[in-house]
Amino acid sequence: MELHLLTAQVVLVLVAAGVVGSIGSALLRRPPGTILIGGLVWVVIGLVLAGATGLVVLIGSGPPTDPLHIVYGVLAVSALPLAVAIATGRSDGRRATITVVAMVVLAVLVLRLFETGGA
Repeated sequence: MELHLLTAQVVLVLVAAGVVGSIGSALLRRPPGTILIGGLVWVVIGLVLAGATGLVVLIGSGPPTDPLHIVYGVLAVSALPLAVAIATGRSDGRRATITVVAMVVLAVLVLRLFETGGA
């Protein structure tokens, strides 16, 4: 349980940094740079690790108090890959905007995950 929470906390920090970075990229009207994209890859890795540890918690202790926790988790893991699919082939400005929207949506989902986690 502690590993799941720790992983989720790391993801929250990474998402916050991603929101700031994506807003900066959009304000400069530039596509997401290498550093931001690398950070977003770490966000996805963190989300997958949090999901994997969540599955261990699910098997060991049963489902979370609020079943929406699982729904938000699935949505969070799929948010960035979906944003990449939408952004592919778009102009630099559009990709920057899509990244900001995706990161804000992901931040809301991660915050909801903390609210519904039942810890």
